[in-house]
Amino acid sequence: MNRATTALLFLLALSRSACDSDASGPPQPTAEGGKGKLLARVNGRAIHEADVRCPDIPVNALPPDLAALGPDERCRHFEKENFRLRVTDLLLRHAVSASSIVATDEEIERELNTRFKPPEAELRQVGEAMKRAAEAAVRVRAGEDRERVLASTRVRKEALDEMSTLSDQELRDFIAADQVERFRMKERTRASRAVVMRKLHDRLTARAGGSQARYAEEEAKFWSEMVRSSGAVSVDARFPIPSMKGVLKNHAGQHSVVDDPRRRQ
Repeated sequence: MNRATTALLFLLALSRSACDSDASGPPQPTAEGGKGKLLARVNGRAIHEADVRCPDIPVNALPPDLAALGPDERCRHFEKENFRLRVTDLLLRHAVSASSIVATDEEIERELNTRFKPPEAELRQVGEAMKRAAEAAVRVRAGEDRERVLASTRVRKEALDEMSTLSDQELRDFIAADQVERFRMKERTRASRAVVMRKLHDRLTARAGGSQARYAEEEAKFWSEMVRSSGAVSVDARFPIPSMKGVLKNHAGQHSVVDDPRRRQ
């Protein structure tokens, strides 16, 4: 795994997820113009335009089907996909919390052992790079010229963009935290969630008695209740609450975002 790949995966793993965005109070102003319009609320958490913004990815780094789209259409695709991922994440978290099912330490350890663990030296190196990006975001927010800050720190633009969506307090917390330890904690949380999702999937499968049609009914009933009890609501017609069909089954078998690419060769 090269450094660029590790950096991207680390950024995905450590960046602020939708659940870190507090629904209470007005959006926190940032140097990038604030969090923007409120799009949805799920389980007491808010999703704003800045949370689903279009990433700045070179066209030659995209799959052919996305690269063939025009800039506006491509951006809308990413915004809708980012919204779907954030809502799905929050509903999954709510499902884990609302369920009486728990993952034991032994089950979590078994799940963690199936996952690729990036070398700590690489993680720490990229963690330090993200810390510099957070420090750069603080400087830009304080009034320094963005391009000069990028040039002087050699921080990646994508990393600065990500850090710029955090509130002042979130930036301070990020800078103060041990990012490698934070990564490990997130991985443990993901492993625990995967175990619980697998058990929930098994519970619905048992209720269905082997019938796919019955499973679909049980699944629809389950997610309908999760959407209701989480108070999930879209306040922007462009971003409806996505269907959760198949999510339970897929997530139950999911590994970390830091899967070893060598396993797919």
